[in-house]
Amino acid sequence: MGQAQPEIQWSKDLEFGIPVIDRDHRMLIEIMNDFITCAKTGSGSVQIHRTLSSLKDYTKMHFDHEETLLKEIGYEDIEEHQYAHKKFKQNIKTIECEFIHNSREDQSISKIRFLLYTWYTNHINNTDRNYVALFKKHKSEFAALGPYKIWDNSMRIGIPEIDREHKALVEILEDLANSLSQLKHSSSNVTTRTFYFLQNYTKLHFAHEENFLEERKYQDLHEHKLKHNEFINNIVSLKSKAIYDPKSSDIAKAVESHLVRWLLEHICDEDQKFSTLR
Repeated sequence: MGQAQPEIQWSKDLEFGIPVIDRDHRMLIEIMNDFITCAKTGSGSVQIHRTLSSLKDYTKMHFDHEETLLKEIGYEDIEEHQYAHKKFKQNIKTIECEFIHNSREDQSISKIRFLLYTWYTNHINNTDRNYVALFKKHKSEFAALGPYKIWDNSMRIGIPEIDREHKALVEILEDLANSLSQLKHSSSNVTTRTFYFLQNYTKLHFAHEENFLEERKYQDLHEHKLKHNEFINNIVSLKSKAIYDPKSSDIAKAVESHLVRWLLEHICDEDQKFSTLR
């Protein structure tokens, strides 16, 4: 039997040409498809709830991120946009409560699939496109910086939800390294903003990963959490230094040694240790 096709196919047609937004939208669609696949294939309720929790968490973080960017560029319709975000979060919360308390989950799953598809078609493909022209007037702030690339498919550990979050985390770190290497050509606001987003996404990913490991009674979980705390502390420390002295070349070197190398070693060594936990 062939692998189930996702409800929503990511393609170049969906890209706005705003890398920070395109990445968020792609990530959201991947999580939506994970949930729909879990529901279709009759995955256990624990996995379905975990995927729904990931969707809720990432949606909130994306909306906060997007609203920050819209304020930064002076988007006139931001209040209307925020209201649409608020309604979507309320709908997700309502359906999640119904999903938890409903002994038969079929109706809840159908409602969520309808909500996700409706939001995708109406919000991303229509509402969000209204701000694209304004973003492009600020293209120096939001263009892809390149050419620093870290992610490689050999870094996958074979657990789809973990691999997806690793890839997103690495891509945010790529953005940070690129902004630091090109500070002469880009605003220090880009670096500060990316540091904050890296910190928030790292906390979100580590919480998801630790929950995953706790469910499977991973014996080295305590040590794993300590390593996660070390990385977050490094981000916070470097973020403070970057805010104080954004043009310092020492920041770029510290990001390379304390964040990039650390993350690569952690994914390729530490995270590989639990790759058999499916």
